[in-house]
Amino acid sequence: MGLNLVPWAIAAFLMLGVGVYIAHCEKVKRDSANFVAELRQQAQDQERRNKDRADKEKAAKENADAQTKRNLDSLHSTIMRLRAERASTSSVPAAPADASRPDLACFDRAELARAVDSFEAGMESLVIEGAEATINLDAAKGWALKLSTELKSGS
Repeated sequence: MGLNLVPWAIAAFLMLGVGVYIAHCEKVKRDSANFVAELRQQAQDQERRNKDRADKEKAAKENADAQTKRNLDSLHSTIMRLRAERASTSSVPAAPADASRPDLACFDRAELARAVDSFEAGMESLVIEGAEATINLDAAKGWALKLSTELKSGS
């Protein structure tokens, strides 16, 4: 009779082992499903944060571009006003009223006026170029500062 129990004991032990194995497999499946669900949630959260950040960066860029356009428009209107003021007056002083030859005063007045006007126009273009570069650089610096501040604050 003792011999008949051995096969049953072995079968019971194997059944117990199979049951434990199946339970372990089910636990691993649940853990795996939970892990995958957690990764999906993290990916969705990261995607949302990336989209929010991209939207903020785009808005900051659009604001910087709008401010730059306003500054450049203001600069160009000021340049036009100054150009109009300069065109209404001569760069060369008027000849004295008692001059025997008002067109000459140790220089050819027309040639000097052309030279001074050409010099002023050249200087004006350099000043315009520098002012535009300053406006664009200030806009880029402001945009970069805003982005770096947002990155530091984690927004």
